[in-house]
Amino acid sequence: MMKLKSESTVIDGIELMTTQLPGLDSFELLARLGKLFAPAIGALAPLLGGEGGMDKLLSSDVSTLGPALTLMFAQLGGGEAQSLARAIFVSTTARDGGKLIPLNTEGNINLVFSGSVKTLISAMAFVVKVNYADFFDAASSAQTKLADADASM
Repeated sequence: MMKLKSESTVIDGIELMTTQLPGLDSFELLARLGKLFAPAIGALAPLLGGEGGMDKLLSSDVSTLGPALTLMFAQLGGGEAQSLARAIFVSTTARDGGKLIPLNTEGNINLVFSGSVKTLISAMAFVVKVNYADFFDAASSAQTKLADADASM
């Protein structure tokens, strides 16, 4: 059996601790994210290609993500953004002034991230990276190998 990985980080002064989702929960979230990201893949491709893969994307200046974000947000409606945020944060806790705040409710997410959508998006990206880094790294590696093979022809 595989052990679920836990990681922590500090984003804009907020300490976050997250644990990977179990298998089927992770797959369900990946399917939801796929529906969201699929239309934006073309806009994200330059940020995913070559060395760095997911790390390169996550460290990109948010302003360079404009076209991709527009395409992604067009897929969200009817409370889907809030539902997706809750699904992403379900295994995540924030520490604020020594107090642990589980981010599994809308109220707690609002409490921790009110006033900073940038911090909210950065935190969501961190949790997605913890859950799917191996998947994105493998996809990036396969893309690089295909590009190298095309270049050598």
